[in-house]
Amino acid sequence: MEITEAIKHIIDGNAILFLGAGFSADAINIDEKEMGDAKELSYKLCDEMNIDRSDDLGRVSQYYINLNKDNEQALVEKLQNSFICKSYRKHHEIIADLPWKRIYTTNYDDVFEKASRVTKYNRIAKTLSNSTENISNTDNVIHLNGYIRTLDVNKLENEFKLITRSYMIEEFKGSNWYGLFNLDISNADAIIFIGTSLKYDIDLQRIFFSYKEIRDKVIFIDKEMVTGEKIDIIGDSSKNELGRVFKIGVENFAKEIEACSLHYKKNEQPFKFRCFLHINDREFEYSKVDIRSLWDLLVIGKIKENVLYSNYTNNKYIFERDKSNEIEKALNDEHSKVIIVHSNLANGKTCFVKYFSENLKKKGNVFFLDRCLDYIDREINEISKIKGMKYIIIENYNYYLDILKKFKPFINSDYKFILTCRTYINESVYYKLNNLMGINENEKYEFSLNGIGENERKHIISLLDESNIWSDLDVDNVDKKNYLIKKICHDNLADVLLYIVKSEVVSSKIKELYEEIAKSDIKKRLLLGVIINTSTPLDLKLSDLILVLGMDNLSSQIKRDKYLNELVDIEENNIKSKSSIFSKNIIATQNLSKDILSIMKDMIINASKLRYGKGNMNILRQLISISNINEILDYKNKQVKRDVVEYFDELKNFNYYKNNNFFWLQYAMACLDDKQYDRASKYFDISYKKSFEKNPNFDTYQIDTQYARYLLEKATYTDEYNDNSYEIFKKAHNILVSTLQKKRGQSYYVFRQVPTYYEFIQKHISGMLSKEKNDIKTLCEEMKEKIEEYLQKNKKRDLEGSVKSAMILLDKCIREIFMSVIE
Repeated sequence: MEITEAIKHIIDGNAILFLGAGFSADAINIDEKEMGDAKELSYKLCDEMNIDRSDDLGRVSQYYINLNKDNEQALVEKLQNSFICKSYRKHHEIIADLPWKRIYTTNYDDVFEKASRVTKYNRIAKTLSNSTENISNTDNVIHLNGYIRTLDVNKLENEFKLITRSYMIEEFKGSNWYGLFNLDISNADAIIFIGTSLKYDIDLQRIFFSYKEIRDKVIFIDKEMVTGEKIDIIGDSSKNELGRVFKIGVENFAKEIEACSLHYKKNEQPFKFRCFLHINDREFEYSKVDIRSLWDLLVIGKIKENVLYSNYTNNKYIFERDKSNEIEKALNDEHSKVIIVHSNLANGKTCFVKYFSENLKKKGNVFFLDRCLDYIDREINEISKIKGMKYIIIENYNYYLDILKKFKPFINSDYKFILTCRTYINESVYYKLNNLMGINENEKYEFSLNGIGENERKHIISLLDESNIWSDLDVDNVDKKNYLIKKICHDNLADVLLYIVKSEVVSSKIKELYEEIAKSDIKKRLLLGVIINTSTPLDLKLSDLILVLGMDNLSSQIKRDKYLNELVDIEENNIKSKSSIFSKNIIATQNLSKDILSIMKDMIINASKLRYGKGNMNILRQLISISNINEILDYKNKQVKRDVVEYFDELKNFNYYKNNNFFWLQYAMACLDDKQYDRASKYFDISYKKSFEKNPNFDTYQIDTQYARYLLEKATYTDEYNDNSYEIFKKAHNILVSTLQKKRGQSYYVFRQVPTYYEFIQKHISGMLSKEKNDIKTLCEEMKEKIEEYLQKNKKRDLEGSVKSAMILLDKCIREIFMSVIE
């Protein structure tokens, strides 16, 4: 990068500045001398103590204090005399009078702050001990080693870094400032180092080397060479690896800025978001709801933005969910920062957030994550500059934890996040958000969209009536329609949609599409690969999916295939299934379970050859997860369960899985689901063994929980009640309670096993002794207390599903035992 190009980026506000001692060297300090650097103060202290000179200010200062405790205050005063600025040069003011994106410095001095005061930027000093909150709303100078104006005796040991190295890298990396620093490096079009030495900054070099193409945007402004001065070959080499070095001095750099500023003016073009959709900026022409738009919505899940925009207040298209008021109330809580909306597959998460975002536009700026491109860091930074409330909507947030982490340095009271996720995935990633985003439990709310309320039932009936989809379902009155939704479909939106898809008119259309696609093995393979990718947390791009499917690049003809495009969305390098309901129907009706498992195996084989990519490692884990397999296949089907066990049989000799404790746990679970208890027992043993070989202190809570389920199910389905049955029940119960204590954050995983209590009691209650019944009743009451405690501590979580079901079943257990005991 040439100097002129760098200066243009500075004027545009797209450059960060990194200051070293050379920037401030010719400013005048309180002692009426040029400021110099830490080395000169170290020499001065050595001379005062009559010892050999050393440039290590940290060691020299510590020796100075050790000689006399009173020297602490004397050292503070010497530091202040050396580094508080009394006057600065014109070139300092010129450089300060620029719209820097951010300023970082390893200096203690206040030269830049003092020079800024006469400009339009009244910059405030920050140190690593300060919060990053509201950092985007003011101009700051971030002092990595401490700031001279706030120095006192107490800060000598912590905040203030008296070391020759420019700063304590480990402390910096552990602070929120490091996250901001990383974003700034990624976002900046230019990075300007003035007066810095990399002599002691090996760690700093490593940070910069980790960024791709950073060399194209880094320049170093170093002092002018004087006659006879030796060239620092090693230092210059290090800098040239990172960027370009210009030995022109600070004053000449300021002159270059003045010259460029005469003919170059700031680019005032508004920033264009490409990763985030800025909902407030969008306008649509009015579009009424018609039968085509309703069919697309209800049958294939396609939302027409113009129809939504025109009808979001009348419930004729996407209707208001019953949870909307509760979610609105949570958003209005001044302490809330994250709202999580979860549901099972096809229960309306996308429809809800699209609808809800239209209301949010009245309250602030709404940003909807649409895609992830290389410059997403810059967009996050631009969002931070916008005044007022900012609502960030991210669907399937489990895919984008790294993006949420990038927001961490900016999150303040002006930010609200609305995140969606599938229920079963949310249960395992929910607790990661606290550390990831720097928030606490009280700043999160959680809501479930599983289930349909009375008002929602009315809206669904109205939409189905308007779309004429009821025509072949033999439903001709409101009571029958209510019964269909409430009883046949269990008040579950996904089941309603699946019922629609199974109707003759829709299922015949799906069958026709699939049969056309299946004529080509490539198209069929791609379709099934897309279904796997969409149904599991893989999030593979089109190019990655093709690679792990073992296919060549897709021809443009295949990408434009009219039948494939009815079921699959292909856009740039993104690919996904248009309808999860269609996918479920195709797999079930076309008996594709074996085909799906075969393709999953091929994906694992190909991914294992490319093992060291992050996405490939994810494939190796996600495609053996029983939870994920359950999402893709009709796992209630006995034959499918047998097919899944055979799938694991074929994978067990893969090198990657031989010593993998997670694989053997999932293998045991597959056998358990197929009621192959002897094999399940063996694989649980292997999973435990591999866990402890990996780490003697490995937390086996997942294995423990499933092993307890194994004990209960085996005792229920294969054994008659005997003297040992109660002991087995008690052992399983104690394992679960112990797991609850060790892994409180994921208690749901334990509560999901409670149905086996009820099954055990129903099977064996007639054979139990009265004492055993009372003892088991006591154990059920203990588990119920654990659930009540959990509910009490998670009031902001919408805990239906496994937790509430567990409570209901425990009440049944207690009642049945109570009724069977004769006093």
